[in-house]
Amino acid sequence: MPFANCGYQNMLRTTRHLLEMIRFSHTLFALPFALLAALMAWTTPLTTHQSPLTRPAPPPFRWQDLVGILLCMVAARSAAMAFNRLADRRIDAENPRTKMRHLPAGTLSAGSVILFTLLSSVAFIAGTLLFLPNRLPLHLAVPVLLFLLGYSYTKRFTALAHFWLGCALMLAPVSAWIALRGQVLMTNPADIQPALILGGAVLAWVAGFDIIYACQDADFDRRARLRSVPVLLGIPGALRLAAVCHLVTLGLLAALPLVCPQVPLGWIYGSGVGVVAALLTYEHLLVRPSDLTRVNIAFFNINAIISIGLFVVGAVDLLTQNETWGRVLSLAGTAACSDSGCSSSQVSSLWAAAHPLRSRHLPARRIHRPRASLGPRPPTSRQWNRPPPPRRLPFKARRRSRNRRSAISPRGWS
Repeated sequence: MPFANCGYQNMLRTTRHLLEMIRFSHTLFALPFALLAALMAWTTPLTTHQSPLTRPAPPPFRWQDLVGILLCMVAARSAAMAFNRLADRRIDAENPRTKMRHLPAGTLSAGSVILFTLLSSVAFIAGTLLFLPNRLPLHLAVPVLLFLLGYSYTKRFTALAHFWLGCALMLAPVSAWIALRGQVLMTNPADIQPALILGGAVLAWVAGFDIIYACQDADFDRRARLRSVPVLLGIPGALRLAAVCHLVTLGLLAALPLVCPQVPLGWIYGSGVGVVAALLTYEHLLVRPSDLTRVNIAFFNINAIISIGLFVVGAVDLLTQNETWGRVLSLAGTAACSDSGCSSSQVSSLWAAAHPLRSRHLPARRIHRPRASLGPRPPTSRQWNRPPPPRRLPFKARRRSRNRRSAISPRGWS
C-alpha cells in the first residue's frame, strides 16, 4: 500500500511538472480565437451566389465538434511546447533566464518529455476523427503538426521566427473554421475569408508580443548566434516593428465585419476592438528600450485579457445579432408576453424582431389559426399597408338614420 501511494504521488508530481513545462495556462492565448472562429462558423450563413434571403443556413451545432476543437487545441499546443523544450534544452541551459526550466534543471527527464510529446501528437490526430464526415481535418492533421513542431528550429536560421509562431497560432481560428465548414470549402473556397482575416489579426498580434518578449534575450541570442528581430534591428527597432504589427492587428479586427458583412458582428464587437486598441497602447507604454523589467506584465497579463475579452464580446455579439438565436429569444418573449396579457403593439414588436427578413422584405402569408390558443395575431405587412376601414356611425346616429328612412318608405326599413 505505501508503494502504491508513492507511485501515485510520483505520477501526480510528474503531471504537474509537465503542465508547468508546457505553460498549460498559456493555452488562453490561442484557444479563445479558435472558439470565436467556431462561433462565427456556426452563426454565419453559407457563402453562395444566391440572394441573401435564400442563402443556406450555417452548419448545425454539434457537441462532438466543440469537444473536438478543445481536444485538438490542447493536444496540438502541448505537443508543440513539449517539443520546443526538447529542442532548446541545451540553449536553455546556457541562458541565465531559462536555465532553471524543467529539462535543464533535471526536474523532468528527456524520455518522459518525448513520451508526452508522442501522446499529445496521437491525441491531436485522433481528435480530428470527431469532425467526421468532414475528412479535411484528418487529412491536414499531420502537415499542421509538422508545421507547429518546426517552429522550434526557426531561430537557428531566420530572424522571422516570431512570424512563424504567429502563423502557428493563426492556424487556431482557420483550423476551427475548416473543421466545421470543410465540406463547404471543397465547393466554395471563398467561404474561409472570415477565418483568414481573424487569423491574420492573430498572426500580427502574436508576432508583435513575441518580438517584445524576445527583447529580454537580445544579448544572449547575439552571443549564441541565434536569430531574432531584436538581434537584427536592435531593441528600439524591434519595439517599433512590434507596434506596427499591433496596428495591423487592429486594422484586421476592424475590417472583419466590413469585408465580411455576412458575419453577424455589430457594435458590441466594435467596442471590444476599441478596448483592445487601448490595451495594446498600454502594453507598449509599459515596455521601453531602457526598461524591460515589465515585459512579463505586458506579455502574460495584458495579452490574456485581450484574447479572453475579445472572445467574450464577440460571442455576445454573435449570439445576439444572429437571426436564429434572436428568433428563439424573441419567440420566447412573445409567448411570455401573450400569456401575461401584453398589448398588441408589444407582441407585434417582438414578432418583428423574431422574423427580421419576413417583416422587412417578404410578403407574409395569412394563416388562419384558432385565436384562443395563440393569443393576438401579430400584424402582417398586408395589414399594415391596408387602408383603414370606413368609419362606423355611433348607435344613436344609426337609429336616427333608420327612422329617417322609415319615414320616407311606407313599408318601413327593409
